[in-house]
Amino acid sequence: MKTEKLFELLTLVDGITSRRWETVTQLVDVIESGGATIKDKKWGASYKQNNPDWYPLNLDKIGTWSTYGDTCVDLYFSNDTTDNNGHPNNQLVCKVKIYDGEMLDGRRKELRFEALIWLPTAFLHTIEQMIERKFDLHLGCVYEKHLETQRALWIENMKSEILNR
Repeated sequence: MKTEKLFELLTLVDGITSRRWETVTQLVDVIESGGATIKDKKWGASYKQNNPDWYPLNLDKIGTWSTYGDTCVDLYFSNDTTDNNGHPNNQLVCKVKIYDGEMLDGRRKELRFEALIWLPTAFLHTIEQMIERKFDLHLGCVYEKHLETQRALWIENMKSEILNR
């Protein structure tokens, strides 16, 4: 699918969320290669945030991200559609939240870190299937609303027809 269409779909479905560890590794690869721009990053614990020399937040190292997949990973991808002047931008953005998990079952505990990352346009093709799945769900919801409207209209028409005989 063309990049412009993927941006359009991503905007239409209001972004996508991934909790997959595979997506984390793909994201770290892009950061490590220098293809991403880290706009903001912040430790969840204030003692780490206040001591960056002792606790550097190196997002290009997979060890920084290590946690339980599916339960402690929140990656929200969206299209930042306007720049500061209100002009079209089409910038792929990822809002990251990584949580610590319990030792036994990986249940989510406190926030480890959060970050805002601008990604290269090519990364859209990495998350293309997730965008298409959410678009399918979106269309299913639109269809259900259409059916509800049609049903209500049919009931009103039948009621009117029967009562006005």
